[in-house]
Amino acid sequence: MAQCRCQGSPAAVWSVIGPFRAIAQWRPAIGSCADDHGAPPTRTLVIKDGAATFVEIQTARSERSYSYAFKSAPVPVTHYASTIKVVARPDGTSTVTWSGAYTPDLGQASAADAALAGIYETGLNAIRQRFAK
Repeated sequence: MAQCRCQGSPAAVWSVIGPFRAIAQWRPAIGSCADDHGAPPTRTLVIKDGAATFVEIQTARSERSYSYAFKSAPVPVTHYASTIKVVARPDGTSTVTWSGAYTPDLGQASAADAALAGIYETGLNAIRQRFAK
């Protein structure tokens, strides 16, 4: 799990990160995001250099959170499930939490942990910077 404090209000932060397909607008590494417009939604993410593609399916959604799972990804894990959520802070700012659970492939625990920690941290840093005052 990783989290960041953002200077934006929960509504403002969620308006940027909440739409399932919006990840390409706030996650720096994502070059494109295609949505199948199905139910449940599935998005195909291609990183900017084209070297990796992730296919993710939304598994749950609430007022200021959504969960998703990998259908396919270049990360050495199975049974990956993740949630990103925005919570209000007493001062009107927000805390964004991005967490995941997964089973690393045999002998790949360190690689899986490092890859996913990097995804979370760079994404949360981008959100924090976007709302910096």
